[in-house]
Amino acid sequence: MVPRNFRTLLTDPNPGGSSMNLNLKKVLPLAAASLLSVTSFVQADSGSSRNGNCADIPPAGECKNPFVPATNPCSLGVINPNAKPHIDCARATFSAELLFWNAHEDGLEYAISNTEAPTLSNNQVSSSNSTPYYNGDLLNPERKWDYGFRFGLGYVLTHDGWDLDAMWTHYRRNASDDVVADANTTTTRLYTLWSAVVPGVGDLLTGAANTINPIAAEAQTSWRLHLDLIDLELGRSFYTSKYLTLRPHFGLRGASIRQNYDITYLGGSFREGATSATLNLTDDINMKDNFWGIGVRGGLNSEWHWSRGLGGDWSFYGNIALSMIYGRFTVEQSETILDSSGIGNISGGPVNILDVENNFRASRAMTDLALGLRYDYDCTDSDYHIALWLGWEHHIAFGMNQWARYTSIVGTPGGHGTPASPSTYTTYVPEDGDLTTQGWTLGFGLDF
Repeated sequence: MVPRNFRTLLTDPNPGGSSMNLNLKKVLPLAAASLLSVTSFVQADSGSSRNGNCADIPPAGECKNPFVPATNPCSLGVINPNAKPHIDCARATFSAELLFWNAHEDGLEYAISNTEAPTLSNNQVSSSNSTPYYNGDLLNPERKWDYGFRFGLGYVLTHDGWDLDAMWTHYRRNASDDVVADANTTTTRLYTLWSAVVPGVGDLLTGAANTINPIAAEAQTSWRLHLDLIDLELGRSFYTSKYLTLRPHFGLRGASIRQNYDITYLGGSFREGATSATLNLTDDINMKDNFWGIGVRGGLNSEWHWSRGLGGDWSFYGNIALSMIYGRFTVEQSETILDSSGIGNISGGPVNILDVENNFRASRAMTDLALGLRYDYDCTDSDYHIALWLGWEHHIAFGMNQWARYTSIVGTPGGHGTPASPSTYTTYVPEDGDLTTQGWTLGFGLDF
């Protein structure tokens, strides 16, 4: 039933004369205020600000509580409310991270350390243990930790809180190893794994017919890695619940991965002549593997807020990303026999055993994983936000080892070792190993 007064208002064009005009003057402002309130509620995600330059971002203080959206009046009626910036009108972001990582790569084994009968001469293997793999250990370059860094710059866009970030990651790794096995007085043998020298060569080795694998009295290695990554991301950080924020992102990654692997075998079978009194030789192997490319990258960052203390917020974070990089490999390998001084006066000069190059294009996948603890603090008086985090990261670049092992096997006793007389039995085995980096990351972030 329609109230009588309201019915009269609808049917009588001038009910009550001037008194009705007075009632309309009271009703219209109330109706306008009600309409404005409804409109404000429906459009709650547009936010408000005390500064007209950032009208799309809620202000700090009474209308901004970034980590408890359920108590934030600006998030009422909003699906997945924006979680950035943390401070009123903060647009730019800066981050700096110290990396303390380790790196290793599949397929860098350089020698087999084997125990043989103590009565054998330098160039022999035992009759009972006729293979170097018997009671053997594969040797890799020594692993150690090295420092790196990562810098980032970002900007929060006015469109729905999307952010644009650029990051540069730089890491260098140097690993070296030096293993000595005196084959004359001990039972240890170092069987070479990268030398293309043919066993049983008369002018380079001892020339004995029963030499199966060249051995060395000493093996020196050096592996150097230069890793540079540039990431450009477009993402949005938002709340999915009271204490969980997610940031999906996509963009581009540029990668430059440069590797050098040098191996030197000394003594043992590498002698000019049949006795230890003759000239000792060194077998120098130099390898380069450079990759650079660009491709797409996408992932998801998460923060699990669990406590408020010390004036800020504590959270666990977990990030994952996948890249597909299309780029170019430049692979070089060379091997040269020199005398022990490095001068190379073997029959008038050094002996070049190997000199190959491989250039090709390929796609490679890269994965990024991170897990850690984070602390955020809002400096509302100065409109700054700072963050500190400590975490563990794990990265894989698939198929980065593109070196190949060139192995020659003699067909007849005595063999041959000069380029003019190549062996009939020469094998080419590519490595195709994965590069892995992992370690600790300490970071600092600033929103301003």
